[in-house]
Amino acid sequence: MFGSILYTALCAMSTGDSLQLTPVDTIFINKTRADFASIGRLKVGIANNNRALTLTDAMGETGTFFKQYGPAGSATITKRGADASQTQVIWNGLPINHPMLGMMDFNNISAYGNDEMYIIEGGNSSMYGSGSVGGTVILNNQPFYSKHNSASLNTGANSMSNYHTSAAVKFSNEKWYWNVALSSIYNANRFNYQKGEETLLWDKTKFHQNTIKNTLAHQLNKFSHIKWSTDVGEVFREIGNSTLAEQSDFYVRSVLDYNLNFENLQINQKLGYTYDRIAYADAPIFKLIPDSSFANMYFTQTEISWDNTWGQALVGFDYQRQKGKSVHYFKDAVRDLPAVFMAWMTNLKSTKIAFDSRYEFNGKVWSGAFNVESPFTKEINARFNINKSFRRPTLNDLFWVNPSSEIPNLRNEIGWSSEVGLDYLKKSGIHEIQPSITGYYRELENPISWQPQANGLWRPINLNFSTYSGLQLGLKWKMLFVNSSLNFNYKSDWVNAWVVLEDPAIPSHSLNKTRPIFIPDWTHDLKVSWNKGNLKTYAIYHYRGSRYTTTDNSDWLNSYSTVDLGGYYHIKLKPTAIYSMLLGIEVINLLNEQYQNMPGRPMPTRSITINCTIKFNK
Repeated sequence: MFGSILYTALCAMSTGDSLQLTPVDTIFINKTRADFASIGRLKVGIANNNRALTLTDAMGETGTFFKQYGPAGSATITKRGADASQTQVIWNGLPINHPMLGMMDFNNISAYGNDEMYIIEGGNSSMYGSGSVGGTVILNNQPFYSKHNSASLNTGANSMSNYHTSAAVKFSNEKWYWNVALSSIYNANRFNYQKGEETLLWDKTKFHQNTIKNTLAHQLNKFSHIKWSTDVGEVFREIGNSTLAEQSDFYVRSVLDYNLNFENLQINQKLGYTYDRIAYADAPIFKLIPDSSFANMYFTQTEISWDNTWGQALVGFDYQRQKGKSVHYFKDAVRDLPAVFMAWMTNLKSTKIAFDSRYEFNGKVWSGAFNVESPFTKEINARFNINKSFRRPTLNDLFWVNPSSEIPNLRNEIGWSSEVGLDYLKKSGIHEIQPSITGYYRELENPISWQPQANGLWRPINLNFSTYSGLQLGLKWKMLFVNSSLNFNYKSDWVNAWVVLEDPAIPSHSLNKTRPIFIPDWTHDLKVSWNKGNLKTYAIYHYRGSRYTTTDNSDWLNSYSTVDLGGYYHIKLKPTAIYSMLLGIEVINLLNEQYQNMPGRPMPTRSITINCTIKFNK
């Protein structure tokens, strides 16, 4: 779409730490649901980046596992053992999970151009609705009103014939803010892989993504502010090695956001729209599109929050209209999803307490949460929450063609979960250490699973229940020298999950319990970085445990480990630092590990990437 224009620009890249812009003057602040929803929970930041990356790649250091169908296939998230449709993605307050699939392909999302990205772990349906069972991914564009403008150009290439380019321009003053970010990724994904004793070339998994993000904001007066955000993207894929297939995805996301902000009262109104198209063809060239689906979602939301002597309260209403159309639906799908929600939080001395609640009129579903954060000492902080979350059947669950051409009688998935954690922060001289530990447990009733039937077709059914427990560990340690710093950042997740296929009233010896497929038992992520002046270097270690690949647990994929190395150098092109350049190199999969995230889909072996970024700040 615009990749050919961008590729004529200058070179660029960053490996995870953003170049610092000139400090802004003012920012229009308003309370959001995230302020209430993150109390008592583990919150994980996603590093912003100066280059074009999919959100799958950007989240590589968060310890998140993706079910990735090869380097060009879809990548769906697994949080705390939950399915992909049980993790919600919120973009500028707008839920953007595909209405028909109920999930998000994280390879379709460009991380470039987002100002704020983080994960709230655990069930959060009381604040974000259906699907926030395992976690919620938050993406925001935040306007900054200042007298500073900036521009950046960046590109890079690697040894697998992969290329990326991105550009961004920001203009702002005391009243207006405008940010445009364009990115293009073209991956040929040419690499050698091992099949038995034979070395083969994997070269038919091409991936091409183009996106453009736009944020326009205006501060009407000292009390009111309006923001309009759009995100448009297209993705082309070639999938498979022996049998070539193609997939074309196109999406539009847009939200208009109005804030009225008084001293103790805030009103927020959102109007949003999403459009998603997926087209799939077995032919090498898209002359006709034999298999396609189209989805629309219309969204409106009103929030009112106020402060008083006993705390902060929030009430709101949101409404979705979902539409889906596919050659595999026995009729077009339409459903209306109104809901009301409320939240309250207060401080009892140094202890934070929050209550959340939500009611869905479609299906008459209630969800809620109780959250606490309290310090034991100056260094130790405790977290606790208990919540009820849910996921409704997707449009595909309900309307996909079946022998009787009737809507299946599926029940909502209902989950109860709890979480408890401790955070420690100690600063002593040149050292700073931050360990954390979080334990969780969740039960899910009526999990929806697609199962093969006697007639050979697959159909969604409700299983009985499933249980999930786990432990998340974290450790950050920084040591400062005279002109340098050494940083360790370690994350570890352990998941113990079971699905019960039979009636739990039957004696336990006859229960049919299995592990969910494609969920690793352990993940470990360690990043070690050393920074001195304008030079930054790092090494990253990833471990992913074994995963079952069949529902009867008769087969599995082995665990694997990868190591990445990188470094970049920041060059100030002028004494005033108005212009700057960042040059970088990284080696992905240094040890040339042969591994698969999903069966039959080898992942890339060792590759080298060279990048550079040029920025202008005024």
